[in-house]
Order: sequence, then C-alpha cells, then structure tokens
Amino acid sequence: MSSAFYREQGQGPGVVCFHSNCSNSSQWRGLMDSLGAGYRVCALDSYGAGKTMPWDSPRNLTLADEAALADAVLDQMGNDTVVVGHSYGGAVALKTAVMRPDKFKAMVLYEPTLFAVLKQVEAEQTNMDAVVEVTDRAKLAVLSADMDTAARVFIDYWSGAGAWDATPAHYKKGILLSIKDIAKWSHALFNEPLLVSDIARITLPTLYLFGSDTTPAAQAVARVMCAALPHVQCVQLSGVGHMGPMTHADLVNTEIKQFVSQLG
Repeated sequence: MSSAFYREQGQGPGVVCFHSNCSNSSQWRGLMDSLGAGYRVCALDSYGAGKTMPWDSPRNLTLADEAALADAVLDQMGNDTVVVGHSYGGAVALKTAVMRPDKFKAMVLYEPTLFAVLKQVEAEQTNMDAVVEVTDRAKLAVLSADMDTAARVFIDYWSGAGAWDATPAHYKKGILLSIKDIAKWSHALFNEPLLVSDIARITLPTLYLFGSDTTPAAQAVARVMCAALPHVQCVQLSGVGHMGPMTHADLVNTEIKQFVSQLG
C-alpha cells in the first residue's frame, strides 16, 4: 500500500484534512495555523498531488483507495479525530469516515463533489449535465496533451470565467501537472458505490459548508447531503464560491474552528 505525504502541526485532539483537486495539503496551512495551538492537525496529499506518488495501478482509482492513504496517520491518532475535506477531498473525507467510523467524532465537509449521489436522485440528475460536459472536455484536452486547455476548462468552471488566466504562474505549474489525472478523479466521483441510504446512517456530527455562488452541481449535492445526513449543520456562506477554503480562507476556517471547538 502506498503512503501519503502529510504535513503536521500542533498538539491535542486530531484533525485530518483532505484537499481539493488541482491542489495539495498546503491549502490547509491557514486552518493549521488557526487550530494548531490546541489540536494536532494533519493535512494529506492525495494520489499524484504534492509529494504523494501517483496512482500507478491499472485498476481504476476509487475514493476507498484515497481514504486508505490516511490509514497510517489515523493509526497514530485517538478515536476523537475530526475529518475535514473540500471538494474531491470532501468526498474522500466522507468515504474515510464511512470506512473507519471508530476513529472519528465529527466531520466537516466543504462542497464534497460526490456526484454519484445525484445519479440516485431523479430530481437532481439534470444538475450533473454541466459538470459532465466540463469533465469530458477537459479529459479530451488531456488526451490531446493540451494541458492548458484542460486546466482552463476545469478551473473556469469551478472558479468562474477568466479564473485560469488570472491564476498566478507559480500556481499554474502545479495545476498543469495535476490536471492529467482528471479521468481518475472523475471516475472515482461519478462511480462511488456509496448510497444516499448509507449516508443517512452516518451518526457523526457534521458541519456542511457551501457557498451561495457555487455551481448548480455543487448546490445539488448540498441539497442531497443536507437532507440525508441525520446530524448535520448546513451553513451557506454568502458571496462565496466552490473554492471558498482558498478564496475566503479566514471565513471558512473560522466556521470550522467554531464547530470543532464546540465538540468538547
């Protein structure tokens, strides 16, 4: 089994963080600084991100594979850990909590892109159309070795038109390296076998954060998840989009810190 690179800060009850696509564990530095005085915060790099090795099996990558990367970290922690995830990392966080419920006391999700749940709810299925189209266009660009177009299609969908052109060059470099894995991410997200009925059996206290300015697909996932999770606090952040943990880090981290601190 591969092991994940992770960065660690602080002492105390555990907090394990999973990042979004085209990102890495460094996206959680602000949260680590915020929680580090009273918590042991570990942020992991997913397969092919940051310093973790790429997925090299001929078998399709799954969320269970991504979740298993956290095993070594979780084995070091007590049973009062909080799992945090954003976007793809939110889906991984959810899967991790399902696979190892004994390790967690709570969960924080920021717009998990678990599109498989929309396929199970007829009223929400049309909200997948745009994200499927964007994903397919980006995958075709990758197959043509046109990483710039793939990144533009992907980033502009999730962050707004013109976002890719406005991205600083030093960030673009990492995104261009990461976007090649979009077929692996999308397969994991669209084909995850977790059922809405499985989610309804999750007993962990959950903070579900989403932005008012996010995509229809992310809003649809929020509706399904907030209706299904039995112990969930759903918070919509005004004027914030899908990339809130990075574009509005102080606001998002404050919400997370407040939730975690109230757990006792």
